[in-house]
Amino acid sequence: MEEDRLIFGILVESYLILLLIMGWIAHMIGQALASQWRSWKQIIPYCLLLSCSNNFLIYALFEGELLSWTAFLLTSVILITAACVSYRICFVKKMTTQYWWLYQKTSPLQFCKKESTP
Repeated sequence: MEEDRLIFGILVESYLILLLIMGWIAHMIGQALASQWRSWKQIIPYCLLLSCSNNFLIYALFEGELLSWTAFLLTSVILITAACVSYRICFVKKMTTQYWWLYQKTSPLQFCKKESTP
């Protein structure tokens, strides 16, 4: 019965808990980079390292597969996506609050230039 609920050699619940923790860290990476006006491209190496640490934790804590490329790629895509969304939300908030006379928020992920009123 328990073998049906395995993913990458561990229980699905264990993987989801680790992914939730790593997703929170990816969220913090995105916020930190946006608040320091860093490029969004710096998210990629940080999240790849985070995905490596996730694979190691799967191996060390749950005796899962250490060198699983599918786990690495799936986790990397999820973490990079979470960090990019977090980066964009923080960046839009920063642009619209710091330059309130130039930009207005159109959605949590977008802003546009304000139209000048005569």
